[in-house]
Amino acid sequence: MRRTEDLLELLDPDVSPHVLLERLAALDLAGCTVEEWYDLDIVRMNAGNKVSNHTLDIDVRLAWADLALRCIELIVVTTPVDQPGFPLVFPPPTDAGNHWARQFKRTEMMLRANMIASLGAIDVRGDSRDPEAIADWFLATVHGESAESVLAELPTPLIDLGIDRIRELRAIKNNLAVVVLMLGHGPVPVAPPRDVLLLQWIALRDQLP
Repeated sequence: MRRTEDLLELLDPDVSPHVLLERLAALDLAGCTVEEWYDLDIVRMNAGNKVSNHTLDIDVRLAWADLALRCIELIVVTTPVDQPGFPLVFPPPTDAGNHWARQFKRTEMMLRANMIASLGAIDVRGDSRDPEAIADWFLATVHGESAESVLAELPTPLIDLGIDRIRELRAIKNNLAVVVLMLGHGPVPVAPPRDVLLLQWIALRDQLP
């Protein structure tokens, strides 16, 4: 029996997300199988859908967000990349574990950005609506580069930039979509000076390949 099988049985409209959180907390997923990994992702997607359900009370949506974030944490640390049946990626990444960790980290940040855009930011570290978590993530993904240095590079023909650099710039552009989603139509809810840094990157977004 899959250790995560009970989680799927609890995906019922009448089951509280707190029940699923308690069940997750009690699971030991050492040596997670591909099937169990998929189960976690199904629970994660279901919870994310509940987060987007505006007919639910805010507290309920926040609880579903906590569940989705917990699933993502477990998905990242249990990713069974070496097991048969694990989803293939083309071209194959040199480090499949890091590839999937990056993918799900972006999924996590998209969820956080949705929460902030719809329910507002909250200045509490660790909260699902903490905008500083998104700033931490995005600025880490640019690896110390500045918007100014990238802007100076953009007049270079794409063929001269090289495929690897184009992929890096495309990743920055895709990640900026998360930051833009967080903003909605309001100001940057991040403390100075990082609010200015994010605005500089956002201004560059449409010029990236």
